[in-house]
Amino acid sequence: MEKQIKTIGVLTSGGDAPGMNAAVRAVVRTGLHKGFRMIGIQRGYNGLLNGECFEMNLRSVSNIISAGGTILYKAHEVLETLTLDKLTAHKKRELAITFGELVYDGQWFSPLRKALSAFVTSTQEHVTGKVRLELYKGNLINAGVWSPFSLYREDIATFAAGGDYKQSDATGFISIYGLPTKVQAIVNNEKEGK
Repeated sequence: MEKQIKTIGVLTSGGDAPGMNAAVRAVVRTGLHKGFRMIGIQRGYNGLLNGECFEMNLRSVSNIISAGGTILYKAHEVLETLTLDKLTAHKKRELAITFGELVYDGQWFSPLRKALSAFVTSTQEHVTGKVRLELYKGNLINAGVWSPFSLYREDIATFAAGGDYKQSDATGFISIYGLPTKVQAIVNNEKEGK
Protein backbone atom coordinates (compact mmCIF):
# COMPACT_ATOMS: atom_id res chain seq x y z
CA MET A 1 0.00 0.00 0.00
CA GLU A 2 1.33 3.40 -0.98
CA LYS A 3 2.10 5.85 1.82
CA GLN A 4 0.08 9.08 1.71
CA ILE A 5 1.45 12.52 2.54
CA LYS A 6 -0.34 13.97 5.56
CA THR A 7 2.02 16.77 6.61
CA ILE A 8 3.58 19.54 4.56
CA GLY A 9 6.43 21.72 5.85
CA VAL A 10 6.73 25.35 4.73
CA LEU A 11 9.90 27.40 5.17
CA THR A 12 8.82 30.79 6.55
CA SER A 13 11.70 33.22 6.34
CA GLY A 14 13.74 35.12 3.79
CA GLY A 15 13.05 37.52 0.97
CA ASP A 16 11.36 35.96 -2.01
CA ALA A 17 10.91 36.60 -5.69
CA PRO A 18 7.93 38.88 -6.35
CA GLY A 19 4.64 37.01 -6.10
CA MET A 20 6.06 33.92 -4.40
CA ASN A 21 4.70 34.80 -0.94
CA ALA A 22 1.19 34.83 -2.40
CA ALA A 23 1.87 31.49 -4.08
CA VAL A 24 3.09 29.93 -0.83
CA ARG A 25 0.07 31.33 1.06
CA ALA A 26 -2.19 29.78 -1.57
CA VAL A 27 -0.45 26.41 -1.17
CA VAL A 28 -0.84 26.56 2.61
CA ARG A 29 -4.51 27.55 2.40
CA THR A 30 -5.21 24.77 -0.09
CA GLY A 31 -3.35 22.27 2.05
CA LEU A 32 -5.32 23.25 5.15
CA HIS A 33 -8.63 23.06 3.27
CA LYS A 34 -7.72 19.59 1.98
CA GLY A 35 -6.96 18.38 5.49
CA PHE A 36 -3.16 18.39 5.46
CA ARG A 37 -1.24 19.26 8.60
CA MET A 38 0.77 22.35 7.72
CA ILE A 39 4.00 22.99 9.62
CA GLY A 40 5.77 26.34 9.42
CA ILE A 41 9.56 26.19 9.70
CA GLN A 42 10.97 29.44 11.09
CA ARG A 43 14.24 30.88 9.82
CA GLY A 44 14.39 28.58 6.80
CA TYR A 45 16.81 25.69 6.67
CA ASN A 46 18.46 26.54 10.01
CA GLY A 47 15.04 26.44 11.66
CA LEU A 48 14.47 23.00 10.18
CA LEU A 49 17.76 21.78 11.62
CA ASN A 50 17.04 23.37 15.02
CA GLY A 51 13.42 22.18 15.19
CA GLU A 52 11.94 25.71 15.12
CA CYS A 53 8.60 24.52 13.76
CA PHE A 54 5.03 25.55 14.49
CA GLU A 55 1.58 24.32 13.54
CA MET A 56 -0.01 26.60 10.93
CA ASN A 57 -3.65 27.59 10.73
CA LEU A 58 -5.56 29.92 8.43
CA ARG A 59 -4.71 32.90 10.62
CA SER A 60 -0.96 32.27 10.55
CA VAL A 61 -1.05 32.02 6.75
CA SER A 62 -1.37 35.79 6.42
CA ASN A 63 2.02 36.24 8.11
CA ILE A 64 4.06 34.03 5.80
CA ILE A 65 7.18 35.46 4.27
CA SER A 66 8.57 32.25 2.89
CA ALA A 67 11.91 31.13 1.61
CA GLY A 68 10.02 28.05 0.46
CA GLY A 69 8.75 30.00 -2.53
CA THR A 70 12.29 31.01 -3.43
CA ILE A 71 13.41 27.39 -3.24
CA LEU A 72 10.54 26.24 -5.48
CA TYR A 73 11.24 29.06 -7.94
CA LYS A 74 14.95 28.15 -8.12
CA ALA A 75 14.20 24.44 -8.52
CA HIS A 76 11.83 25.19 -11.39
CA GLU A 77 14.39 27.51 -12.99
CA VAL A 78 17.08 24.80 -12.80
CA LEU A 79 14.71 22.25 -14.32
CA GLU A 80 13.97 24.60 -17.22
CA THR A 81 17.70 24.77 -18.06
CA LEU A 82 17.50 21.06 -18.83
CA THR A 83 14.13 20.92 -20.60
CA LEU A 84 13.83 24.17 -22.59
CA ASP A 85 15.90 24.99 -25.64
CA LYS A 86 18.05 28.13 -25.54
CA LEU A 87 15.80 30.32 -27.71
CA THR A 88 12.58 29.41 -25.88
CA ALA A 89 14.19 30.01 -22.47
CA HIS A 90 15.54 33.36 -23.66
CA LYS A 91 12.18 34.46 -25.06
CA LYS A 92 10.40 33.33 -21.88
CA ARG A 93 12.72 35.49 -19.73
CA GLU A 94 12.27 38.41 -22.11
CA LEU A 95 8.46 38.14 -22.10
CA ALA A 96 8.37 37.83 -18.30
CA ILE A 97 9.13 41.56 -18.13
CA THR A 98 6.23 42.37 -20.44
CA PHE A 99 3.96 40.04 -18.47
CA GLY A 100 4.91 41.74 -15.20
CA GLU A 101 4.26 45.18 -16.66
CA LEU A 102 0.82 44.10 -17.93
CA VAL A 103 -0.16 42.77 -14.51
CA TYR A 104 1.23 45.82 -12.71
CA ASP A 105 -0.69 48.10 -15.07
CA GLY A 106 -3.96 46.25 -14.42
CA GLN A 107 -4.10 44.63 -17.85
CA TRP A 108 -4.86 41.11 -16.59
CA PHE A 109 -7.79 40.66 -18.99
CA SER A 110 -5.97 42.02 -22.05
CA PRO A 111 -5.53 39.84 -25.15
CA LEU A 112 -1.75 40.20 -24.87
CA ARG A 113 -1.68 38.87 -21.28
CA LYS A 114 -3.81 35.90 -22.35
CA ALA A 115 -1.50 35.22 -25.30
CA LEU A 116 1.60 35.42 -23.09
CA SER A 117 0.00 33.04 -20.58
CA ALA A 118 -0.71 30.58 -23.41
CA PHE A 119 2.93 30.84 -24.51
CA VAL A 120 4.23 30.16 -20.99
CA THR A 121 1.80 27.25 -20.54
CA SER A 122 3.04 25.69 -23.77
CA THR A 123 6.68 26.04 -22.67
CA GLN A 124 5.91 24.13 -19.47
CA GLU A 125 4.54 21.02 -21.20
CA HIS A 126 7.75 19.03 -20.67
CA VAL A 127 9.16 20.83 -17.61
CA THR A 128 9.06 17.97 -15.17
CA GLY A 129 11.68 16.01 -13.29
CA LYS A 130 13.72 16.02 -10.11
CA VAL A 131 15.94 18.78 -8.76
CA ARG A 132 18.33 18.60 -5.83
CA LEU A 133 19.41 21.91 -4.33
CA GLU A 134 21.92 22.55 -1.58
CA LEU A 135 21.16 25.38 0.82
CA TYR A 136 24.35 26.97 2.11
CA LYS A 137 24.68 30.34 3.86
CA GLY A 138 21.67 31.84 2.13
CA ASN A 139 22.55 30.43 -1.29
CA LEU A 140 20.77 27.82 -3.36
CA ILE A 141 23.21 25.62 -5.26
CA ASN A 142 22.19 23.23 -8.02
CA ALA A 143 23.34 19.82 -6.80
CA GLY A 144 21.65 17.73 -9.48
CA VAL A 145 18.79 17.71 -11.95
CA TRP A 146 17.06 14.95 -13.93
CA SER A 147 14.15 14.93 -16.36
CA PRO A 148 12.64 12.36 -18.70
CA PHE A 149 12.42 15.27 -21.20
CA SER A 150 16.05 16.34 -20.83
CA LEU A 151 17.44 17.99 -23.96
CA TYR A 152 20.93 16.90 -22.92
CA ARG A 153 21.86 13.41 -24.01
CA GLU A 154 25.41 12.27 -23.39
CA ASP A 155 25.27 9.81 -26.29
CA ILE A 156 24.59 12.72 -28.67
CA ALA A 157 26.61 15.49 -26.99
CA THR A 158 29.82 13.52 -26.58
CA PHE A 159 32.92 14.42 -28.55
CA ALA A 160 34.20 10.85 -28.18
CA ALA A 161 34.72 8.63 -31.21
CA GLY A 162 31.56 6.88 -32.28
CA GLY A 163 29.25 9.66 -31.06
CA ASP A 164 26.78 11.53 -33.28
CA TYR A 165 28.89 14.70 -33.20
CA LYS A 166 31.21 15.14 -36.15
CA GLN A 167 33.81 17.91 -35.99
CA SER A 168 33.35 18.57 -39.71
CA ASP A 169 29.74 19.65 -38.95
CA ALA A 170 31.11 22.66 -37.08
CA THR A 171 32.43 24.21 -40.31
CA GLY A 172 28.91 24.63 -41.70
CA PHE A 173 27.56 26.12 -38.47
CA ILE A 174 30.47 28.54 -38.21
CA SER A 175 29.89 29.66 -41.80
CA ILE A 176 26.15 30.14 -41.31
CA TYR A 177 26.36 31.91 -37.94
CA GLY A 178 29.32 34.01 -39.08
CA LEU A 179 27.68 35.08 -42.35
CA PRO A 180 26.05 38.32 -41.05
CA THR A 181 29.38 39.46 -39.58
CA LYS A 182 31.20 38.54 -42.80
CA VAL A 183 28.68 40.51 -44.90
CA GLN A 184 28.96 43.49 -42.55
CA ALA A 185 32.76 43.45 -42.89
CA ILE A 186 32.51 43.30 -46.71
CA VAL A 187 30.02 46.22 -46.80
CA ASN A 188 32.11 48.30 -44.39
CA ASN A 189 35.30 47.66 -46.40
CA GLU A 190 33.55 48.64 -49.66
CA LYS A 191 32.22 51.87 -48.08
CA GLU A 192 35.64 52.72 -46.73
CA GLY A 193 37.28 51.99 -50.10
CA LYS A 194 39.47 49.11 -48.90
